[in-house]
Amino acid sequence: MELRFARVDDQFAAVDSRFNRVDERFNVIDERFCALGWRFDGLDDRIKAASSDLRATFEHELRSQTITMVFGLVSVVLTMAALAFALVRFS
Repeated sequence: MELRFARVDDQFAAVDSRFNRVDERFNVIDERFCALGWRFDGLDDRIKAASSDLRATFEHELRSQTITMVFGLVSVVLTMAALAFALVRFS
């Protein structure tokens, strides 16, 4: 009977060692996921920075284009007004 209990204990020890190896594998996988999370955090920061730069560039270009359009339209309106006054005066 003692021999059978000893064999059962050995079998439980073997199962425990297998579970320990599985736990070690899960620990390795957890470490990899943590490292992957850090990489995604870094990527997220770079995307946010690039987005901010893109927004600033877009706003600057839009402001510049708006100023150009306003001055162009003012020039056209003043030219048309001058031509209208000249037409009225010389008619």
